Amino acid sequence: MTLDAPSGTAGPFDPGSLIEAREMRELVDAGFLAASRNLVPAAVDIFQAVIAARPNLTAGYVGLAYTMLGAGRPDQALEALRDAPYGFDADLFRGMALLNTGETAKGRKILEHVAKFSDQESFASVAKTLLAEQPTA
Repeated sequence: MTLDAPSGTAGPFDPGSLIEAREMRELVDAGFLAASRNLVPAAVDIFQAVIAARPNLTAGYVGLAYTMLGAGRPDQALEALRDAPYGFDADLFRGMALLNTGETAKGRKILEHVAKFSDQESFASVAKTLLAEQPTA
């Protein structure tokens, strides 16, 4: 989101520019902590703020999907990831959400891609574990 610059300044004003990377990590951590404690409204608010401040990062979208999956709302998790930038983390959660909505074949296909191509071993490992737990179609 870009706003008009305050009077007396030049150029557009980006509210996300006020938040440093360290502060953003702390905000994302707070969102995951809230979600892990089932504080769904707080987690949603935090992750929506992260998305507003940094829409080009997957963290807010993934956090929102994590929150919705934990609340037993896989359809809303998929919706949270709809506008997410590409990333193996987003794909991992998209695959999990699809499995939880009963779209097993689609979910498996995405998780197989993550397992095979992710450069983050943790994402690949979780994808492989989920695939091993799911019956093949």
